Order: sequence, then C-alpha cells, then structure tokens
Amino acid sequence: MRTTYAIAALLISAFGCSSSSDAPTTTADSGVPTDTAMAADTAPMDSGMDMGGAVDTGMVDDTPAGKPVAPTMAAVEKMAGSLHLTWKLNDTGLSSVLVFRKKDGGTYAKVYTLPGSATSQHDMSASTTGSTYCYQVQTVKAGASSDLSNELCGTP
Repeated sequence: MRTTYAIAALLISAFGCSSSSDAPTTTADSGVPTDTAMAADTAPMDSGMDMGGAVDTGMVDDTPAGKPVAPTMAAVEKMAGSLHLTWKLNDTGLSSVLVFRKKDGGTYAKVYTLPGSATSQHDMSASTTGSTYCYQVQTVKAGASSDLSNELCGTP
C-alpha cells in the first residue's frame, strides 16, 4: 500500500495536480487511491486520432439508405462479330443486374436480367455492322434499384 501512495503522489506532483495532503486518500472499499483535486483539474486528453469507428474505404457513397450504389461500365469490346460488355459492381448483396441497350441513338430498353454477381455479358444480338450500340447497367438490392451506370458504346 505504501508503494501505491508513493506512485500516486509522484504522478500528482508530475502532472501539477494539487492535493490537500501529501498522500492521496483511498476509498474504503477498494483501497485504490483517489484524489478529488486531481479529478477536478484533469481535462480529457486529445490524442489527435479520430476514434469515431469509421473506416475509409476510398469510395464515396452518397446514395440513400437501402438504394444500391450504381455500377460502372468498364468496356464495350468488339468480339466474334458482336459486342462484349464488362462492368464493375460497386455494392454487395445484389439480387440482379439489369442491362439496357440502345441502337443508333434510339431509346434504351432492358435486354438482360442477370444474377447479382454478374460483371460481364456477351451481346450476340448486337451484330449489325455499322450500327452503334450503347449500354448502361443497373443493380437491384432488396427490391431497390440503383441509378444507371455511365454509358459506353461500341460498334460490332
């Protein structure tokens, strides 16, 4: 117990806390030194670290809760006389991926409904030489649809 008082007294003097006596008092139940002057004079320390628990993933998600993050079209490539599409999924737990296509500046129409983990599709029906086909993809999660992806176009 004497060592505890000496350590506590050393800490009090080192940190400039005042005490009404040379040794701190102890609580009757625990025997742990307490010093009411020290508690009143001590402010919380700021370590400079953000301890909020947030993890920086590098991605910005400004979508409303429940709405999946939109995928990103990566490529539309000529392959075997038609077009091959690839995209990046920017969310998890997706139930499906919807692929939309327009031809020669027309109107977009849904052409494929794929599993939620799909990241590519070969579009055999995009085979008219000289025509331009444009694509966008959309994801679905728990019944909510993402915004449409960016648009990419190609010619078979």
